[in-house]
Amino acid sequence: MAIDGKYAIEGTMMGRKAEGILTLKVDGNKLLGAYSSMGMSLDISEGTVSGDSFEGVIESKQPTGGTVKMTLTGTVTGDTVKGQMKVLMAKMKYEGVRVSEEEAECKKITTYDEFPEPPGEYTVGRTQMDFDYTSSAGLKRELTAFFFYPSDSNEGKPTAEYTFPELHEMMGAQKHMQAMSMSPDGFFPLDFKTWCYDDVALSDKEGKYPVLFYIHGGTAYPQVGTLICEDLASMGFIVIAIGHQDTGAYKRKDGRLFNVSEEFINTTLGMAQDPEILEYSSQLMSAGRLSEEKAIEMCRNMLALPAYIDLAKDAKPQAEDVRYVTDCLAQMESGELESMFKGRLSLDVGIGVFGHSYGGPSAAMVCRDDDRFVCGIGLDSAAMGVLDDDLGKPFLLLCAESSYNLNAVIGANNSKETYFAIVEQAVHYDFCDWLFTSRMEALKGTRDAMEMRDIVTSYTKVFFEKYLLKKTVEIASLTFDGVDQFVRNSNTSV
Repeated sequence: MAIDGKYAIEGTMMGRKAEGILTLKVDGNKLLGAYSSMGMSLDISEGTVSGDSFEGVIESKQPTGGTVKMTLTGTVTGDTVKGQMKVLMAKMKYEGVRVSEEEAECKKITTYDEFPEPPGEYTVGRTQMDFDYTSSAGLKRELTAFFFYPSDSNEGKPTAEYTFPELHEMMGAQKHMQAMSMSPDGFFPLDFKTWCYDDVALSDKEGKYPVLFYIHGGTAYPQVGTLICEDLASMGFIVIAIGHQDTGAYKRKDGRLFNVSEEFINTTLGMAQDPEILEYSSQLMSAGRLSEEKAIEMCRNMLALPAYIDLAKDAKPQAEDVRYVTDCLAQMESGELESMFKGRLSLDVGIGVFGHSYGGPSAAMVCRDDDRFVCGIGLDSAAMGVLDDDLGKPFLLLCAESSYNLNAVIGANNSKETYFAIVEQAVHYDFCDWLFTSRMEALKGTRDAMEMRDIVTSYTKVFFEKYLLKKTVEIASLTFDGVDQFVRNSNTSV
């Protein structure tokens, strides 16, 4: 029948581009076939055909043991197909064209089994510590933190586990993830190879090492920045990645598990479904990077919406977590708090902080509020929570083109240098580990993964060398094709 064939389809689900291969085969009035995406193929069941129209169900087994059903409807006209997929609360209108077997094969995603080897001279060590404190709101917060640090040897140990065995099940239990996590392996394989080694000795090549904090994105996990943390540790930095209660999923060293809170998930879902935000998001996706004046206006209008203000509230506890662990660093340096870092932390030069996505606003808040921090970086983040604030510290915004529209106001407000490095052909998750770990092509941009890694690592390294270590280096010396960089501050006219 005319319906039979393979179709390369694409659409947008929950604000993100989705692509795949839809294979349709008719047997009488029954529809057979499969939907291939996210690194795997899922069969169509309960399929029926009526003329050129069809419907069916795509089932995906989840890490929790249950299944997620996605309903599929569509119509074929000649060599084109149009229709809708619906899973939980998310809908995607798709369209596509008939392709050959060879063309369908070319659509397969490039996958990786390990991170690229760190570029620096040091072996990378990793250790974990738990921290408990009472927040300024009077709430008990139970955290964990991973310290990535320079070492001289792996001491014959195997590479450290990327995350922990329960993480897929925990992510599968998050209702907003079920709409996107169609693979039983979630967003990454648990056995993904790292280049760090647990609890090896701190290097003796230097007496002390500078300290950075990495803040993960909302609903993520502290190890989601392993790639950049390993790279920086191999070049002589100690990088601390905290598991943040309520906004992250993590396993403490004491073995207890903490998942993202239902309240935070409901907040993110509410934002994703807010009519005003959906309208602005549609404008962002169609407009691409706006002019500076219009981008600043977009920031002020969009991030002032009640749903964004509500979402920004949980970025403040993340910032407070960083400041508390910073208090503990002084105790670790003095030996009051037992650790391998006694006398080895270069705290006198200050501290740097950087965060991806939801972690970016927290990094900005830390810079604004704590003079122990001398500079910060937002990796494809947004100005939520700091919309009208002078950060008073040098800040770098390394982002995809459309994300500039949610950050431009920082350069207009900040009395210190605000660097922008805007990366073409990049998408949101290219700025974290999912650049290599993800099996979902919809979460990746079209820029080469190794080149994208080099961009993020190079800008982060040079920025911290300039403002934390006071080295004579210039960010303008970095030249990558398709990366537009410029500097702004509150004294710069638009």
